[in-house]
Amino acid sequence: MRLSQLMRAFFLLISAVFHPLLIVSYLIGLLLITTPALFGQVHWQAGLPSWASITLFTAMLPLITIALLKPLGLLHSYGMPTRKERFIPYIIMMIFYFWASINLYFQPTIPLTIVRIVVAMTLGIVLAFLTNLAIKVSIHAMGAGMLLLWSFWLYREVLPPTLSIDSSMTSLPSAYVLPAAVIISGLIVSARLYLQAHTLREVGLGLLLGLISPLLIIQWLR
Repeated sequence: MRLSQLMRAFFLLISAVFHPLLIVSYLIGLLLITTPALFGQVHWQAGLPSWASITLFTAMLPLITIALLKPLGLLHSYGMPTRKERFIPYIIMMIFYFWASINLYFQPTIPLTIVRIVVAMTLGIVLAFLTNLAIKVSIHAMGAGMLLLWSFWLYREVLPPTLSIDSSMTSLPSAYVLPAAVIISGLIVSARLYLQAHTLREVGLGLLLGLISPLLIIQWLR
């Protein structure tokens, strides 16, 4: 296989594994594993049902629904190269995220940090939808921006000094989350540019929306 084919396959994998709708699940999973007390649990395994429920409604169901659009003739390509093709998928994402945000907000047992992460993604999707009415924007880059911002904020405000899945494993400094987030976000952005799915302007707009949305929610939702 040629190098260009390997690179394309690699960046397609990156785009799939770090789809923006999965970013919320990854962030909440990080919190569950490293700070189970935030979920009112002693061991992270006990919080898996809560994590799975949030993942179902913020990632799995919207992705499955969007995937069904092509067989129904409502979507020409999963790459959605035009602004027009993104209209219905954005509506689907907003419906699921509004539903998840409202339900989590009115559940007193759900930590505020979790609510903030979900509501911030909801705001990001709304802003991306409105921007898409005039200019195509990279929602992958928006997810990368959110990953960066939330990783920095969680490191400063929430995460313990060291990270460990359980006491029998070697702990790592929580600061490792920051370079990991930078590397992953860089790969996401590079993937969208390499695959020519977006221009530099579209990626820049996405990153900006991904950085702004959490900042607004952190200030508003207290």
